[in-house]
Amino acid sequence: MLVGIVIGLILVASFLYSAPPSDDPNASTSSTGSSVSTSTVDIGADGGVHVVMDLHFAAPVDRLTLRVPEGSWSGGEFDPVVDGIELDIAGDQMAHEETLTTGDGTSVALPSGTVEVLLEYDATGTFVASTPSTAGRGLVLLNPLEVKARDSLSQVEVLDDRVLNLGCVGTGELSACATRDGRTWIATPVADADQVIAQVDLLGGSQDAETDSNR
Repeated sequence: MLVGIVIGLILVASFLYSAPPSDDPNASTSSTGSSVSTSTVDIGADGGVHVVMDLHFAAPVDRLTLRVPEGSWSGGEFDPVVDGIELDIAGDQMAHEETLTTGDGTSVALPSGTVEVLLEYDATGTFVASTPSTAGRGLVLLNPLEVKARDSLSQVEVLDDRVLNLGCVGTGELSACATRDGRTWIATPVADADQVIAQVDLLGGSQDAETDSNR
């Protein structure tokens, strides 16, 4: 199955690379009255990820639901472990001392009137090596944690020369969901539960100078 998915990603490569960047980089998240989620992802040297989510809600929310969904296509190939969850709400920081693995879910109570949340977390078990292939080639799951308070428009961004391609998986189907603007890949999943998956060469290219490769 993994080889098939890799081939599928390669097949959509020409579409993803040729897709022109939008005139408005926020076009996918600028609808008036919509809730918006933007995730910025750093990929570590081992394929683990550090994710910063900037959540803006159209109306106040009092609770976030966090879940590590089971992959609809991966058959257990990814085995994400999410920890180091931290939230910043109007400058007040709070840590969520809980480690989540596949299938786990929890919720976080928010102060009354919350409309913006900055959420960070780390995840391991997000890299699967491609076989047969050269060392360092494989797939990285960029959004292992589903974060939800209400339906929202979402976007996932990654700046990394080691990313070769990007796609989304929802209801078991791989689809093109990304554009590339210079060194930055921007994926717009159809649904919050869609998996955003990068095809990478961890031994090639380079990370952004500001990325901590030891994460």
